[in-house]
Amino acid sequence: MNLVKNTSLPPLIKWAGGKSRELSLIKENLPKFKRYFEPFLGGGACFFGIETKQSFLNDVSSDLINFYQCIKERDEIFFQELRKIELKNKKQSSAMSSIYYEARNLHNTREREREREREREVRKLVDFLF
Repeated sequence: MNLVKNTSLPPLIKWAGGKSRELSLIKENLPKFKRYFEPFLGGGACFFGIETKQSFLNDVSSDLINFYQCIKERDEIFFQELRKIELKNKKQSSAMSSIYYEARNLHNTREREREREREREVRKLVDFLF
């Protein structure tokens, strides 16, 4: 993903291994550069905290990259779904944790389905080879 940004922002989401706390130390030790390559985007602390003319972003998580793509492209379906969650949360103000666990379980179920599909594809490939 190639992005150009003008301002420094905080990360949009918390991410395991995030660099928010280390950002000031990282910035102090950066050499001068025009292009920034981020191989481990995660929450984006470095991307959002380091000003540069051009950035190239990557992460092993396709879901995470899709999240940032939806933000970048102002994807209407994505924002409609967020608004639904926000409305649901307003109606059930004490239910935010249940909304989180419901969303997490759905995500994990989809991940397991992708893993099973990948296993089927690999078995199919092995069968083809023999």
